Amino acid sequence: MPSSNTKRAARTATATDPGITEPITTKVLIIGSGFSGLGMAVQLRRRGYSDFIVLEKADSVGGTWRDNTYPGCACDVPSLMYSYSFESRGSWSKVWSSQPEIEQYLKEISDKRGVTQKV
Repeated sequence: MPSSNTKRAARTATATDPGITEPITTKVLIIGSGFSGLGMAVQLRRRGYSDFIVLEKADSVGGTWRDNTYPGCACDVPSLMYSYSFESRGSWSKVWSSQPEIEQYLKEISDKRGVTQKV
């Protein structure tokens, strides 16, 4: 069982700076801040859990929707179905949303639900 004296990372690691040199203790570790990682983090918050960390290799949330920016990148599922049940969006600009719009949706939810600070 982790102690209540939890240490949090304050820096991002880079190729020349490993960032964290001391162990971090947490009850839950989420790998990645794509749809699944953000969804898990939001659900933990909704249930009152705060002792979790989201590890992310990049400098922002979004997973594949952050990484894939090629021309025409879009969802192959209707946008209304490609959103969280706890944060549905009726204002998608298209039936098949584009990468920038989906990435923005994920960033907005992460900020709104208090997850960004845990990444």
